[in-house]
Amino acid sequence: MKMTAKEKKDFDNLCSYVKTDIMGYGDDMKLSKYMILRLKGMSEGKYIANKNVKMQAKYSYKIILLTFKLCRKQIESYIFKNKSIFNDEKHKFNGIMVIVDGEINNTVKMLTRAAKAKAKTEEVDMSHQNNTQAKYKTKGENKKSEKLDKLW
Repeated sequence: MKMTAKEKKDFDNLCSYVKTDIMGYGDDMKLSKYMILRLKGMSEGKYIANKNVKMQAKYSYKIILLTFKLCRKQIESYIFKNKSIFNDEKHKFNGIMVIVDGEINNTVKMLTRAAKAKAKTEEVDMSHQNNTQAKYKTKGENKKSEKLDKLW
């Protein structure tokens, strides 16, 4: 299945965020093919992207990126606590993906609730609201006291 230009851009943003902010790679390093396939597979609700397994869900790359951002503190804590037991980068990335996979449905629910709340606020009729305020006007001139001028 071909990706649209928007999907490609969103996927590039996701890969860039995972590469630099999550995995800590610099410009001289790249995400492995395995990591790319894991990210693509997550968009279809699979463990890894392949043609042999049926799609179980459909998540946009933006939702996956948002989930990574929402779980960043949890991911950083996980990496710090377990840095001595990771066998390799693949092992580390699998642990990160378990965290994100567990939270992605919560992210979808949160976005759905936010969209519903926004729709409700747009439906509210505000035409009956009045905004009449009293305007303050001074009756006379401002009188300054010479005693106060000496203080400053």
